[in-house]
Amino acid sequence: MATNTRTNTRFRNGSSSRINTRLDAGRSGSRVDNRSAYPADLTSEPEGGFTVTFPGFPGATYGDTQEAAITAAKDLLEEMVLGLMAHGREVADPPPAEGRPLVALPALCAAKLEVYRAMRAEGLTKSQLAARLGWQPSEVTRLFDGYHATRLDKIEEALEALGRRLTIASETK
Repeated sequence: MATNTRTNTRFRNGSSSRINTRLDAGRSGSRVDNRSAYPADLTSEPEGGFTVTFPGFPGATYGDTQEAAITAAKDLLEEMVLGLMAHGREVADPPPAEGRPLVALPALCAAKLEVYRAMRAEGLTKSQLAARLGWQPSEVTRLFDGYHATRLDKIEEALEALGRRLTIASETK
């Protein structure tokens, strides 16, 4: 099963970007190579509809159809990851898919998560990262804010300061 969704992002300068997110059925026993696509447990409810949960995360969502449930799951996953980052908590790598459908974070959230993981791997606080970058602490706070459309050059700058680089790949549908 593969489902494609589109997210429109509007930036402060007035430009916009359309991000296509692909949800694929994971292969049984496979390890997720993408650190921002998480396997979802999809449960058919007796009264109809589907409940979706993510192993290792609290919370659940529901949809009348499988497609609606997976679409809601994408929003739930993004909110859970952003919440963990906002509270300074660890965001674990995805577990093996083991035949479950994969739900990918939106591209901008996935990029922010990579900066967050790199910052934590270095043992830095947001204030220490701000000092390393020569930014105001509020700029680093905005970097991890899910409601702020951080520019890619800022994400690249933060990753560079952490000894990392942003790589982007695409795949055929």
